[in-house]
Amino acid sequence: DGLPAGSNRALLTGVLRERWGFDGLVVTDWNAVAETRDHGTAADTADAAAQCLLAGSDVDMVSRLFRAELPGLVARGRVAERAVRE
Repeated sequence: DGLPAGSNRALLTGVLRERWGFDGLVVTDWNAVAETRDHGTAADTADAAAQCLLAGSDVDMVSRLFRAELPGLVARGRVAERAVRE
């Protein structure tokens, strides 16, 4: 479907978690959250962090965009605090 794996909800949540029953942590590939911008699927770093977290990625390897962007995304109501805690 052209989406990077780390921001692909159908893959991470639909297949991995729901169909296969995986309940562990999903770690992105090296710098994958930031690279969603390079792939043209995220408008900016905040969008990249929101897409990947909401798709089912739990740990952002290297780019640190979860740490940098999620507090503001939660404060602005773009991402529910519950989604960060899950």
